[in-house]
Amino acid sequence: MTYQTILSIHSWLRWVVLLLLIFQVLKSFFLWITKQKYLRKDKILTSVLVGLLDIQLLLGMVLYFFLSPISTKGIENIGAAMKDATTRFWTVEHFFMMLVAIILAHLGKIKSQKELEDARKFKIQALYFFACLLLIIIGIPLDRWIIR
Repeated sequence: MTYQTILSIHSWLRWVVLLLLIFQVLKSFFLWITKQKYLRKDKILTSVLVGLLDIQLLLGMVLYFFLSPISTKGIENIGAAMKDATTRFWTVEHFFMMLVAIILAHLGKIKSQKELEDARKFKIQALYFFACLLLIIIGIPLDRWIIR
């Protein structure tokens, strides 16, 4: 696949991930506050969300290490990349914010599944997924909020 194809898939999948993540955060907060039972469908939705984040990470890593002219140039000369805001953003900031966000989502999933009390499962998910969502929102530059 070409750079443009992978970039387009990565870009469009971002909206699916963001919508599902927002839904999951709101749902988890609501079910935590109302002390609802944690059902099998909640576990499935969490797994789908984390799986989509993993696909995003995989696509992003292909772009980052192999296809993106910006990040590959930045990796080759990290000193120069740190002096240019755009190159620094795509080489360092975006990559690490997204990586931490995905780690938080995985931690939220793992910790919630180990928890015995249903309300605590939702609390853990709500907090970890909210932190994940914030990092993703911060890590997407403003010009990328326009659907292309």
